[in-house]
Amino acid sequence: MRATADNYIIPREGFLVPPAKRESLYEYLLACRGRIAAVRGDYAAFLTPAGDTYAETPMSALLRDVERLAAFLAARGLRGGDVVTAALPVCGQLVALLLAANKLGLVLHPVPPGRACEALLCDLRRTGSRMLFFPAAERERLRAAAAQVLSVVCGESDYGAGEAEPTPPVGPYTRYADIIGQPLPPVRTVQGNGTADAVLLQSETDETRLVRLSSYACSLKAYQYYLTDLPHDTRKDHALCVLPCSDGPGFAALFYAVCSGFQPILLPRFDPLRVSAVMRRFRVAELRAAPALLRALFAAPEFKSDGLRHLRMLFCTGGGLGADEIRCFDETLAACGSVARVCLGYGKTETAGAVTSCCWQHFKPGTVGFPLAGVRIQILDARGRALPRGVVGEIAVAGEGLMSGWLADDGAVPADPAGVCRFCTGDRGFLDEEGYLVRENA
Repeated sequence: MRATADNYIIPREGFLVPPAKRESLYEYLLACRGRIAAVRGDYAAFLTPAGDTYAETPMSALLRDVERLAAFLAARGLRGGDVVTAALPVCGQLVALLLAANKLGLVLHPVPPGRACEALLCDLRRTGSRMLFFPAAERERLRAAAAQVLSVVCGESDYGAGEAEPTPPVGPYTRYADIIGQPLPPVRTVQGNGTADAVLLQSETDETRLVRLSSYACSLKAYQYYLTDLPHDTRKDHALCVLPCSDGPGFAALFYAVCSGFQPILLPRFDPLRVSAVMRRFRVAELRAAPALLRALFAAPEFKSDGLRHLRMLFCTGGGLGADEIRCFDETLAACGSVARVCLGYGKTETAGAVTSCCWQHFKPGTVGFPLAGVRIQILDARGRALPRGVVGEIAVAGEGLMSGWLADDGAVPADPAGVCRFCTGDRGFLDEEGYLVRENA
């Protein structure tokens, strides 16, 4: 075992490695897939609900669909830098669209599920989006927005092995199933665009802003998560993805799960009963959730079952969980046979996801964790000067892998005195004597 400069152990199998700055997230995923497949052969890219069962999509099938989707996008005239909007929940189509868009150098804008049509119209205008992907069940509600751009309708059975009825013809819109069912000549991957924008995500500090994240920022976050995770078996273990992908923590959780071969189970809608059923049916080893989702899960009697026994990582970003709540959750996990504890972290969309973690290597109750590899947490006074440990001030995050900026804002991300990019979060906290972050009134 080797360790990083930040004392994170590098897993022996080395499936994920630090990304090159010029490497797109599509290229990064291909490289990860090559290393995993060399050891374990083809494996599931994800599982999706299909009626009363779950359909498994092999990574080879996903990459085939990515090629066809990329060819479709190119045939419709989309070019590098163009924006594609996805009004989709966590689903297989969203994963394929992310990779296909990135292969061509396009920018994906996932919007929050259930986005009002008027708000979606505003999103399309301010991003200059060229294409919209949305669920078939939403076509009446989103009709006005879909009429403004080229639109693709996604059916629930696209990755459901045909258990549901296929999406019927939908007038002027293209069906996703028709795209992946009709091979087109392959298109060339746009290379060397690792520092170009890959996604536009909703800011958590200002709801009127969209955050620009590069491929490098997304891939680096996946590698940082990999260093905090427990080893898992791609043939047996699953991650459960329930967070919406319109902000940094949700997007990072999904991309990491796909890159690492964690066979993520994608649930389009959060439902404690369905999550509980999935936990009982599959060997779910990892779950990342927000505080409100955790409370809803632990309040459901069905969740407290032996389905938790395989869980080894229960990670939660965002404030609001009290010590008594965490203690109660941990006691429930132990009573159900799980070795997991609630692991808190801290991060925002502007930091591409979590930047601290109370993972198994650096676990300390009462804190939101130790900085991830390559991340430097600073505590600043009102004049932007660094404060000593133990003194409360504004939390600032410095290092590589932060946002490129906000949409329609050409200014560079501010830097610290050493010239390293730094984002001042507006949240308050302090670093303890060992370098763990403690949030104030979180």
